[in-house]
Amino acid sequence: MTCGDSVGRSRPRADTTSTAWPTTCSRCWTYSGWTACIWVGHDWGAHVGFRLCLRAPERFSGYLALNMAHPWARHRAVLPNLWRQWYTAFVEYPVIGRAVLRRWPAFTRFLLRHQVADRSLWQADELAEFSAATQAGAHAGQAMFWQYVVREIPALLRGRGREQRLPVPTVLLGGERDNVIPPSMLAGGERHADDLSVRIVPGAGHFLPRERPHVVAEAMKELFARGR
Repeated sequence: MTCGDSVGRSRPRADTTSTAWPTTCSRCWTYSGWTACIWVGHDWGAHVGFRLCLRAPERFSGYLALNMAHPWARHRAVLPNLWRQWYTAFVEYPVIGRAVLRRWPAFTRFLLRHQVADRSLWQADELAEFSAATQAGAHAGQAMFWQYVVREIPALLRGRGREQRLPVPTVLLGGERDNVIPPSMLAGGERHADDLSVRIVPGAGHFLPRERPHVVAEAMKELFARGR
């Protein structure tokens, strides 16, 4: 098992987008000699996972996406929910975003609490660790969000990738009480895939790996068993 993360403490390059990440991952696979594997991604990691599975499906025997809309989400489902991304306005703009991420750790702690169904779930040391990591990677984090604004959003509005079909067996898990990616944004992808199962987890929010780890583990075991 290999656990990757998005850009971290280093100063990011201009290609810090989900367009560049699949290329980086592919290079890692080539270097390591891996063949087919199962990708598990949450939020941004799930967004990148869809791109990878569409770009190089032969590399994957299964895909588990957590708390993220698929590439074929209907505009009439997405547009009414854009307000849910309000928090990105504080972190995506140059200078301002870096300052918020680096100097306002309370904002990170607020988001973590705000985006789970049960705010008492997080322990104080967990919130402190997340906040410290966000502060350390403030420059890279802001640049990641900004590149998404200037590159990814226009491409999505143009319908990039909507003509592609997903051949990788995929399970998409969403939280019933997810206030970032609500269940309505997960509908309609089945006709664009050979084997896509969308499941809504009752009572859960936007952090399924933390809120319902047993549900995530069971979905992973299912994909592993099917991929043998």
